[in-house]
Amino acid sequence: MKNRGHVLFLVFAIFTVLLVLSVYAYMYRLVDISEKEVAAAKIEAGLSAQSKSRDEELTKVYEASRDKWSRLPEFFLTSEGVVGFIEALEALGPAVGGKVTISAIGADDIDPVKPNKETYVRAHLASVGSWQDMIKILALAENLPFMISINNVRLDQSDSADGLSVKDEGKKTADHWSMSFDIQARLINPGTKK
Repeated sequence: MKNRGHVLFLVFAIFTVLLVLSVYAYMYRLVDISEKEVAAAKIEAGLSAQSKSRDEELTKVYEASRDKWSRLPEFFLTSEGVVGFIEALEALGPAVGGKVTISAIGADDIDPVKPNKETYVRAHLASVGSWQDMIKILALAENLPFMISINNVRLDQSDSADGLSVKDEGKKTADHWSMSFDIQARLINPGTKK
């Protein structure tokens, strides 16, 4: 009988140890899972706070530039504004005292401008004058109030105003320059948003 009490006590002790170990493992697992959930919640809260501050910052930028957004369509040509664009190109020469000619002009199908289709008015300009006049004309062309691109700029030096090399006897002639470049402006349909 004495052996039986020890065996029963030993079985009870082993059962208790196993029960305590299983409860410990279960609690450790619950703590580990809840710790991971808390860490994930902290990360999500941090990302949410960053996202909210970024949204607030973007909203402030949008609100600060709201009046500028209304002016954006003014930088694009409409079908009706092509004449104004051509007149602006013709006014480049008189604005600086140089000579500017439009040697070619062309446009895509502009009547009417189709939504979401890139449509352009293109012109090739040639000018003659001093170096300063050429730089001023190019600067004015770049700063026209339209969405434009300028390509194929070519500057050539000549000895006379007409671009031909003519030397007067004993007289020094001033240096003259000739310049040519392509310019294109984008057209939009005022009823479409791009």
